[in-house]
Amino acid sequence: MTSTSGTGIGVETLADACGELAWVADALFVLEGRWSARMESARAVEHLAVHSRLHGWHVTLWEGLLPDSASLRGAERVCAPAGWEAALAVAGALGEDADDATRLALLYRGLVARAAGTVGGLSARVGGPSGAAVARIIEFVTADHRSDLVGGLLLLSDALRDEATIDAVARAVKVLDQAFVNGYDSPAPA
Repeated sequence: MTSTSGTGIGVETLADACGELAWVADALFVLEGRWSARMESARAVEHLAVHSRLHGWHVTLWEGLLPDSASLRGAERVCAPAGWEAALAVAGALGEDADDATRLALLYRGLVARAAGTVGGLSARVGGPSGAAVARIIEFVTADHRSDLVGGLLLLSDALRDEATIDAVARAVKVLDQAFVNGYDSPAPA
């Protein structure tokens, strides 16, 4: 029987979730930071730069929740959740020389939305008096994700100017979703 941390889920399960969220936050920190320098829209540059920094802060928040017990191997729990390595490889390949609309769609219809959903899933599982620290971190991260998603989706709506762009964005997001489910195959949208 796995002991619980008073959060409603086991200590090891909670540590795994925090480690995975630290990995995701670091991936978003790197990707949004890299793409912020490549965006054409000044508003997009600013938005991605600000939220990249916030994702970097989230890494430290999630890592701060990892157990420092040698038997629980907290630092070893920072790893990619299922599907994320493949999806990040696809997003990186598709977004490398893409336009603003494609990058924004990959982030806000794909990666950031899934990160927010994962945090929301953890939020539904924590509870109890010793879950207060986790719940507080979830509140901070959720507020930042909400701001990132709303701002990013507004930027995306401005970037979707014609049928060709809409179709290209839809294909890119489909390939990203397939990578989450099936793994990395090819970065070329069909």
